[in-house]
Amino acid sequence: MLSAGASYLNLCLDANAIGFGTSWITEWIAYNKAVGTALGLGENERIEHPASLSDSVQHIPWIIAGGGLPGGERCDGFTQHVDVVPSLAALLALPMPADARVDGASWFDGGTLHAACGRRTAYYAWEEYRGVRKGRYALVEYPPASIEARCGGARRLFRIDGQRQRSVAGPGSDRRTAALARAAESELGGRERAYRAARWETPHDAFLLRTDFWGLEAATPLRCVTVNEDTPRSTLVAPGWFTTGRGVALTDGAPTPTEVRLAVPPGPYSVEAALRPVPPAPWLFGVGRWRRRSFRKDTPDEYRALGTIEAPAGEFHLRLPADVLQGSHVLGLRLTPPGVTKDAAPAMDPAQHERLKALGYVE
Repeated sequence: MLSAGASYLNLCLDANAIGFGTSWITEWIAYNKAVGTALGLGENERIEHPASLSDSVQHIPWIIAGGGLPGGERCDGFTQHVDVVPSLAALLALPMPADARVDGASWFDGGTLHAACGRRTAYYAWEEYRGVRKGRYALVEYPPASIEARCGGARRLFRIDGQRQRSVAGPGSDRRTAALARAAESELGGRERAYRAARWETPHDAFLLRTDFWGLEAATPLRCVTVNEDTPRSTLVAPGWFTTGRGVALTDGAPTPTEVRLAVPPGPYSVEAALRPVPPAPWLFGVGRWRRRSFRKDTPDEYRALGTIEAPAGEFHLRLPADVLQGSHVLGLRLTPPGVTKDAAPAMDPAQHERLKALGYVE
């Protein structure tokens, strides 16, 4: 581990020498605005891997070298992950199986790049969001009922200039947003519906549904908060449910019931809230430590039973009971099919725990 750290330090020094900012760790500094400013990060840029269409996240070089390949060729157009398989098959002169279907395209003729390499438009599809980029503009779409859509908008338009990505609003942005949304629906809509209709098999183990995949009713009260080192104590102890950037939390009573909607494989389940207990907040000293322990970690400490549900059509609604979840940071819901034994997480080797503790990764 120390040898790997020493190698990384050399990479940091090399990157600094040619003008890049670097960071040794990704913990709290990945979300610290002051550190991000010092490293020259733009809007929506992070030290870790965010859900972003910025060049710093999506523009990953693919270098191909070997016998028989000419050097110095470069493709600056948009390519996608789905282009990798057909491109490699073309380079290796491997015919695609007759029953194989790929969405991408090869950008090689034998061992030579096509003269017009790449696309004008690139598409991105994930379970919790999809996006499209054309030229300098990118559109990200979140499911309308998701927490992301509630707190930041279901559609977000950005302009990308080099390593800078900024939100776009004002005259002309609505037309551009609508055009990109039509392009995304035309390219991804049918594939998305086909995937969602047949994505599940019968589960045989317990599984965790993070809050990224929850749906909210329009009338559900929820304060939008992204917890960082600058979030004041008063925000975190105000009444009602609020987001944290990693889940949802309730430190003071909820004035009205909060209901969430989840899509799951059809069947019955026992449901538990995967959470981190939030102790009472200190008044003066130790607020920062309380905030980090309660809201800045994304691994649950406890699973609290919420009852059983039936999802005959692959969807169910669940009311989050304030009396059961008061003083909790909920990271997700664990669903367990009938007859499945929930095994406790394996204990960590004591020596490994001490090493990780020395590095600051565990407590």
